[in-house]
Amino acid sequence: MRHFLVAALVLLGGCGDTARAERSTDALIIVFADGFHSGIILERSETPPALLPPESSTPWVVVHFGERRWITGEADGCWDAIRLGVASGEGGVQVDCVPWWIHTRGGTDPREQRVWVFPVSAAQVTGLRARLDSWNTPGGSRHDIRPGTCWWPSSKPWELTGNCHDFTVDLLAGAGIHVDRPLIMVAGPLRAALDRAWSRWDKEP
Repeated sequence: MRHFLVAALVLLGGCGDTARAERSTDALIIVFADGFHSGIILERSETPPALLPPESSTPWVVVHFGERRWITGEADGCWDAIRLGVASGEGGVQVDCVPWWIHTRGGTDPREQRVWVFPVSAAQVTGLRARLDSWNTPGGSRHDIRPGTCWWPSSKPWELTGNCHDFTVDLLAGAGIHVDRPLIMVAGPLRAALDRAWSRWDKEP
């Protein structure tokens, strides 16, 4: 079933052919990126249970990074975007339990949505989870946003050089998936870098 899912996701994401479906794997690390935002999608069984919001049983879990006021809906507009362009904000790790994922905030065009599927070993998932731990404030309290969605205070601020794309790339690095990372990461270069990383990964044994 997982092999069929890999093939389907690759075709939907436009990231390559279905040869990857034959690769032996313990788990999937899926990356989503659009024209605005990015993050990691994991199967529920691969996600640290302590991070999950209560009363949710959907099969996919999305982890992504943002600024606290944007995550909670307190900020959403031009002036807040300018504010974050000149100063850092409180970082937060958002966790969404979903049947599937399309990011809808920030003026994102759903047609820009793409996914990259990386078959990985259990040890590589452990590495990603350890890197995720480094982004969460030790002993931080969960803040529920709505059913199936919560956020955790981050040990790192949100800033231009530490934004959602940096979070995505850092978690991938924890799993041994190396994505080129310029000083300021934005959506277009990230998508191109993910294409290169995926192509390299596809050729590795």
